[in-house]
Amino acid sequence: TFHTSASTETMTTCIPIIDISPFLNGTDKQGVAKKVGEACEEIGFFMIKGHGIGLEILQNIQSEAKQFFDLPLETKKQTVAPFGLGYMGEGTENVAATLQDDSTVRDTKESLNLTLPVRDEVWPKNPAQLSDVCRTYYESVQTLAGQLMKLFALALKLDETFFDDKVDRPYTTLRLLN
Repeated sequence: TFHTSASTETMTTCIPIIDISPFLNGTDKQGVAKKVGEACEEIGFFMIKGHGIGLEILQNIQSEAKQFFDLPLETKKQTVAPFGLGYMGEGTENVAATLQDDSTVRDTKESLNLTLPVRDEVWPKNPAQLSDVCRTYYESVQTLAGQLMKLFALALKLDETFFDDKVDRPYTTLRLLN
């Protein structure tokens, strides 16, 4: 649902949460598409639930990522690749500079940036299960992204397959943060 409350002093708009499971299981594709279209037109944002990515997959990737980030720094540094892929340690990025050009504040997060198809120099060897767990998650998210494109097509009153040949070779990055 979409909620707006207004007073003479402030107006608060809540980001709608849309259950997309009726779209995914085919029981109400048009109804979900209508909600997505309204959310995009009225506020420009929405969150989804019922996306079909199981809690176990999310817990597994979180656990494996924690194991990676708990490794000694020298071990993590062995996973480095060009173009911001692989391991990026604390202080490597300066997101504050996007707000202020002369910022000297450095980020205190670590990240592991991975791609599919796999580039061996980007994927760490430890922990041993990280690669398989990330691939499972990555493939689940890519499948969901394809379904969302179909949903957007219907929301725009286009054929559900309209975007299929336009997003058929994705180059994406999975970013794990600590």
